[in-house]
Amino acid sequence: GSYGAVETRGGSILQFVGEDGKQIALADFAVVDPNRDEATLTRAKATWFVKGPSHSTYSLAEVQAGFEANPTIRIRTQNTTDAKHKEILSREASVERLKDAVLVVEGANLIRNEYGHKTFADFFFFITGFHGFHVCTGILINIIIFFNVLLGTYDRRGSYEMVEKGGLYWHFVDLVWVFVFTFFYLV
Repeated sequence: GSYGAVETRGGSILQFVGEDGKQIALADFAVVDPNRDEATLTRAKATWFVKGPSHSTYSLAEVQAGFEANPTIRIRTQNTTDAKHKEILSREASVERLKDAVLVVEGANLIRNEYGHKTFADFFFFITGFHGFHVCTGILINIIIFFNVLLGTYDRRGSYEMVEKGGLYWHFVDLVWVFVFTFFYLV
């Protein structure tokens, strides 16, 4: 993730915006604690495989301290207004809502998603993974057809019907990618 957000007790994602309503990255305002022990966060200490929430660049206390130090920052929720825009809270409401924060979220995975509800991440990874499986299958089919052409299998049979079927499969997977790209990457 390029911005970062916080998650509340109820699972809501809160993003940070400036006066102009544009999202602000945590790096732009979080106050880094100079006494934080970075040594416990390294791979050498074997914390990379421990179960639990993934480690974020900033702690919740650092984000809250930066928020308090910058009075122009407000919170944008995932709720939409009548104009189909995400709701931006007043400064007072932002301060109250930030008190419910329990976790800093950066990026998207199958557990947490800084861009919104985790269902979107679940659906996104399922669709792209399902499509990727079919692409790999199509590559395998194309390799098999390639070697059968080199061996003259289709000439001996007198029919190139399997090449046509492989081409139809490959181009269907290609057509599906147009829709996956349009609706999951662009929209």
